[in-house]
Amino acid sequence: MSTPSKRDYPSSPDVYYILPSDTLEKQRLELQHALVRRALYDGKSVLAPIVLKPGDRVLDSGTGSGAWALSLAEEVPSSVFLTAIDIQSKIFPESFPKNVEFLLYSVTDLPRQWTDKFSLVNQRFLFGALTGQQWKVALQEIYRVIAPGGWVQLVDGVTIPEHIGPFSAKIGNLWSILFAHKGLLVDAVKCLPDMLTQAGFINVL
Repeated sequence: MSTPSKRDYPSSPDVYYILPSDTLEKQRLELQHALVRRALYDGKSVLAPIVLKPGDRVLDSGTGSGAWALSLAEEVPSSVFLTAIDIQSKIFPESFPKNVEFLLYSVTDLPRQWTDKFSLVNQRFLFGALTGQQWKVALQEIYRVIAPGGWVQLVDGVTIPEHIGPFSAKIGNLWSILFAHKGLLVDAVKCLPDMLTQAGFINVL
């Protein structure tokens, strides 16, 4: 009888992310990106009302496998520079265009020299990664590094969607219990409008 292979999870005491960081997770993230891009983004990478121009800089916060950053790099001029960050580099792509860089940083502690640097910041699906306080800090950091007139694009999920059956509701309840046990903010997406406004953002859509 075969035994399950050991997954590689973050081990730092201040990291709350509940998913692994390994080859299987990279495959899942890339499939997720393809599905989200087709279902929600109409085949594009950016829904925010911004046209990226030569010299603009873009930050992909919590990039994971880098799938979003690589997709955007195919859609914009090579003179648009993309910075993708995550707390682990294990599933970063091995090759990427010259106008893309992958760096090790936490979404809650971005470099001071990045203040007012980015025209667009993208962040997706960190609802299984941050506590309530960390969410507030992460959004404050995004606000700090966005250039005046820039945009932030956030996509996240909920543990218990509306209009679901009893079995899906049970699974959602288990997710909620797990999140609470880990200290994570349950259904962060429902809190995002208020947290964005508190961080200083305007035109929250």
